[in-house]
Amino acid sequence: MALESIVDTVMHYGVWPQPKKGEFKKPQFDLYQFLLEERDASYFLELYLGCITCSDVRERTRREQKTVTEMLMKHFRDSEYSYILEKVACEYAEDMA
Repeated sequence: MALESIVDTVMHYGVWPQPKKGEFKKPQFDLYQFLLEERDASYFLELYLGCITCSDVRERTRREQKTVTEMLMKHFRDSEYSYILEKVACEYAEDMA
């Protein structure tokens, strides 16, 4: 549950934690930076070209969202960012107790 919550937030807002209205905090995780390091720039260019032309990129966008979601799931389990997962899991456990 915690992992899905984190990934959903990152996919929706582009950062972790979710930004709060009227408050600025430096994100602990930035999707933009992650993708710059982990993805080939040709994926970005392909989607950009699709957006500025009349191409239908819906299916390509869905595939890319699925790929990035899977990458994030693995990353939050197996990287230095696993502390975020542990923290959120503990919060869920406390809420359930």
